[in-house]
Amino acid sequence: MPVPLSEKSIFEQLNLHRGALRAGEVARLLGLKPVTVYKYCRQGILPYFRVGRAVRFDGPTLARRLKGARG
Repeated sequence: MPVPLSEKSIFEQLNLHRGALRAGEVARLLGLKPVTVYKYCRQGILPYFRVGRAVRFDGPTLARRLKGARG
């Protein structure tokens, strides 16, 4: 039986996500406000890409960056 997403680690959720994540989704997963996610993008803390003017995130890339930041 599959484990509900709420019981999976943040890394598992990000690695399993297909498609681009929006800043609000990343904020919810990380327990941050969307404005903080945008701030971390500007500071180069979170990897992102743009689709037009919109900021988007690749789940597996984000998971690798966060795991690397943990040491």
